[in-house]
Amino acid sequence: MAPTLANGKICYLELPAVDITRSAAFYTEVFRWSMRKRGDGATAFDD
Repeated sequence: MAPTLANGKICYLELPAVDITRSAAFYTEVFRWSMRKRGDGATAFDD
């Protein structure tokens, strides 16, 4: 019998933004996410 898998966390989400710096500041303040630059230069968040 296959194991029952528990529900997990969201692992990927795109948040469209016109002003990435301002958007990053907002999500950092509201959700306490940490911001980082990925290897390709895109902005990413970690919770």
